[in-house]
Amino acid sequence: KFIQHLRSQLDKAEIQFVSPILSSQRSITLPPDSVDIAFICDTYHHFEFVPETMQSVRSALKTGGTLVVIDFERLPGKSRQWVIDHVRGDKAQFREEIEAAGFEFVEEVKIPEFAENYCLKFRKN
Repeated sequence: KFIQHLRSQLDKAEIQFVSPILSSQRSITLPPDSVDIAFICDTYHHFEFVPETMQSVRSALKTGGTLVVIDFERLPGKSRQWVIDHVRGDKAQFREEIEAAGFEFVEEVKIPEFAENYCLKFRKN
């Protein structure tokens, strides 16, 4: 139903070149070399099968493609308790996981409006 809702909203806004796709727990279910940019926002911390999922992201990206990950800062003593209890790892752990999947770290993009999130940019070589 959520995919149908997204399609409806895209049609209403007359947005083209965006295709909502239902993924599985282990795969983003996109064809190899089919996207230039992958954007994962506030959901990476939910990935249960990180190596498989990230390999599917890597496969879907074209060579030189960009991966952008936005997630929650998880800093004991600083982050809200909800974040500490809900988010499975911190920025350093997630960066290691993504690099282990074959991505090259490019930069952390500082976004002044973010109160409790960070933005990491990677490249597929």
